[in-house]
Amino acid sequence: MNNQIDKIVNLSHLILNKIVNYLDNNIDIICFSLACKRWYNDRDKYLVFNTDNIDLFTFNTTDTNQNHKHFKLPSYNNILLKSIQSKTKCTLSVGYNQKTSYDYHFDILLCIVETDYFNFKNIKDDVRNLKSIPNSVSTIEILSDREDEQEYLYRLISESQSVTKLNGCSTLKYGLPKSIKSLKMEFEFNEPLAKGLLPNSLEVLDFEDPLKQEIPPGVLPDALRKLYLDRYRYEFLPGVFQLVCIAFIYSTINMIFDKVKLYLLNYQYEILQGALPDGLQKFNLDGYQHEIQPGVLPSSLKSLSLTSYSYSRPIKEELKYSIDSAPISEDSTETESFLPISWLQAISSLSNLRSLDIYYPIHNRHDTIIFNLNYLPPTLETLDITLKIKKSILKGTMPTSLKKIRLVDCPI
Repeated sequence: MNNQIDKIVNLSHLILNKIVNYLDNNIDIICFSLACKRWYNDRDKYLVFNTDNIDLFTFNTTDTNQNHKHFKLPSYNNILLKSIQSKTKCTLSVGYNQKTSYDYHFDILLCIVETDYFNFKNIKDDVRNLKSIPNSVSTIEILSDREDEQEYLYRLISESQSVTKLNGCSTLKYGLPKSIKSLKMEFEFNEPLAKGLLPNSLEVLDFEDPLKQEIPPGVLPDALRKLYLDRYRYEFLPGVFQLVCIAFIYSTINMIFDKVKLYLLNYQYEILQGALPDGLQKFNLDGYQHEIQPGVLPSSLKSLSLTSYSYSRPIKEELKYSIDSAPISEDSTETESFLPISWLQAISSLSNLRSLDIYYPIHNRHDTIIFNLNYLPPTLETLDITLKIKKSILKGTMPTSLKKIRLVDCPI
């Protein structure tokens, strides 16, 4: 066969590069280039190694030319260096690192040298030997920071123009880079939060340990879209969380939400009007023990879940359950409603609600309770009710807009 006219052999460098990008293993990439003489001769024009599983840089240095002395294919050496030097979104790890692969790593690394026995050797390097954060670094993981190096390290980070993610941050005293988008605080962070400490570029904020003080109004930047709080013990104040979605982590429960979703688990305070962010579309309220006052639930809600997954926390008996005075239906003659009247009225006011999920498997007030369907808004499309009580009765008329209904232990 004449390779000069063969269509496969003479594929353009652009197409060859696209094919190589689908290969994950570098040994496969090398074998691909050996398939024919042209592909081998032109390897510098299309070949790029996958650097995801390569330790790009030697320990405690950012010089890419000093690494990979073990690489025994000199004809591919330029391609290896080009691949390494072109990598972006690198990670800088500071502190003791147990990972087998990393991009940059400074400070303490535990090396295991095998002789007759395992010998453990600590290698230390002062992070102050790092003169700047390389422009290729977008993520920094601080695994440990010595007090004598802390100010130098954090000032260096604050000057970076490429870092978008910082994990393990233990102080805000020295500022943050203007490019920062994601910030994860260190477990024992306990500095006062003041307005201006968090840059306006910040979109994700994660407190791994319970905060020892409440978040005052005006502290969270307007661009913030995700906030993770572990067992937040303070009142949900109006004006604090207006533009963000909050993940309240309770015990071992860990959840991730986007801009328009909010879960509150076992929240002990009454939710005040204006506390929930405008534009909220999905709201899960678990274990709530208070009335829901008018205007508390945003009219933007499309999905609402009222649940109680804790068998030791039924709804309080002190809340108002009488529906004698509720004018919404002539059928409202029973004296006991399953949900508090204020909850039902709040549900009926949601003009954009599409999905409603009610899960209350226990009850402590009466053997027979009523759920009045006339409170359901006319926009509702999905209804999921689980009561599991000795005798629960659904009364009233379901909205004609309903497309999906799931009822568990709910006689009609």
